[in-house]
Amino acid sequence: MTYGIDVVLIYGFLFIFRLILYTIAIGLVIFWILMLVDVIKRKFSREKVKISWLLVILITGIIGAFIYYHKVRKKYKK
Repeated sequence: MTYGIDVVLIYGFLFIFRLILYTIAIGLVIFWILMLVDVIKRKFSREKVKISWLLVILITGIIGAFIYYHKVRKKYKK
């Protein structure tokens, strides 16, 4: 069975598209884990603040990680 050039191009495009999506997804998961580790290691003024940030990141996922990054981590970056 022979395939036309159109079918080969479509499958090639879909493969590359999936590869890009998987790479982005893995990067976002790594970012989320790094923000969780940062919350756990960081010294906050009160323990309730640390627990609150942990819950925000755990419940909201990657959106919470981005919020934490812009509100806390970016401000205290060394």
